[in-house]
Amino acid sequence: MAVTTLNEASTLVLPTSLDIAGSRDLQAALRPLLDSQDVAHLDASKVERVDAAGLQLLTAFVRRARSAEVSVVWRGVSAELKAAAAMTGLTFHLGLEA
Repeated sequence: MAVTTLNEASTLVLPTSLDIAGSRDLQAALRPLLDSQDVAHLDASKVERVDAAGLQLLTAFVRRARSAEVSVVWRGVSAELKAAAAMTGLTFHLGLEA
């Protein structure tokens, strides 16, 4: 089962559930984005469920991207991800501020 897909616009489409069960697959999908380009496009518009592990993984990815001078561009963010980020104080750290 594919957890994430990379569409023709080089946008990583995140799975509907960002949780501990899928964190290993998501980490594997995110890693190449740091090595191959100056901009990492993420589409989180289909995310329906987020747990602490999912938020931690995304936050670590954004921090690593910034350190590697890779810009993270969100092409879509679900209300669920926005709410989870706001509740945990991670909106700024994820680059989700308006």
